[in-house]
Amino acid sequence: MVNETSLLSPFLALFSAVLLLVVIFPTSLCVAIYELVKHRSEPQYPEKILITGAASGIGEAIAVLYASSAATATPSRNVFLALLDINPTALERVAETCRAHGAQVETHVIDVTDGPAMNQYLLALDTRVGGLDLVHANAGVIPSTVFAGPNIRNTTIKQRFDSVFSVNGVGCLNTVTPLIEPFKARGHGHFAITASIASFYLLPDSLSYNASKAMVYRFARDLCHIMRPYGVTVTAICPGFVETNITKRLREEEPEIRISGMGVQQAAHTIERGIYNKEEIIAFPKFSYFLSWVIRNSPDHFVGFIYHHLRKNREWHYLG
Repeated sequence: MVNETSLLSPFLALFSAVLLLVVIFPTSLCVAIYELVKHRSEPQYPEKILITGAASGIGEAIAVLYASSAATATPSRNVFLALLDINPTALERVAETCRAHGAQVETHVIDVTDGPAMNQYLLALDTRVGGLDLVHANAGVIPSTVFAGPNIRNTTIKQRFDSVFSVNGVGCLNTVTPLIEPFKARGHGHFAITASIASFYLLPDSLSYNASKAMVYRFARDLCHIMRPYGVTVTAICPGFVETNITKRLREEEPEIRISGMGVQQAAHTIERGIYNKEEIIAFPKFSYFLSWVIRNSPDHFVGFIYHHLRKNREWHYLG
């Protein structure tokens, strides 16, 4: 039986190419020039910052960088960091490093999936410090960071999906939504949401991770447009492979993955620069971002054809 959608793919690709060249490229160029000329401003440095998932990986690196950058600035800047995580020992270690740079640090051991607890803490903190400047929803997991070692083999697909969506998706919403109205009322504030290059397209073995990151990316982009008239900015952060505990676990699960990751310090510097400039999307490495853009703008049947031929002899270790 002929698949009509498959037959349409070449024509859709041609139409997309024409549309990109004739309409989207010149329009995007004009918008980029306009933004550069009209809206380029001096970097804005947040003083009161909250970060979830701050005990390791990108969260740890960016927390330490905020503290060290404030200390070495001329003149030096005061910075308050509220660091949240579920690992008290690692969290306190990060806090001490930040304090050594002169930052005022508050730690709070909390599970971002606990909506009522997050709501209570965030609203109380925001009032107590006189209004947070930056809230970074950064906590994230993959199935093997939740179900340690061989335990993952004994879980169901539903359990793996729930574990990832509860942190990556619901945890993000629990971090951001309580402060939308306070930020809106003040006409000030910045939300940073850690999504992923996987928000755009990744090999579909990691269904739960891809879908959860696509969810928070879409949330960040839509919230950005909604909050702009109120003076509140929103950044979607889309890292590719960064050398963190998550990518370490991923390599343990999938030994055939040989993609070299960006160092976490380099990633933190990229994020910090984008946050200070209030960029709407921070995506890196650039080649990964470009490749994901090509894939998501290609017909699904073409992408599926390439995928299945590249990985036809591969067996899934588990789904989700």
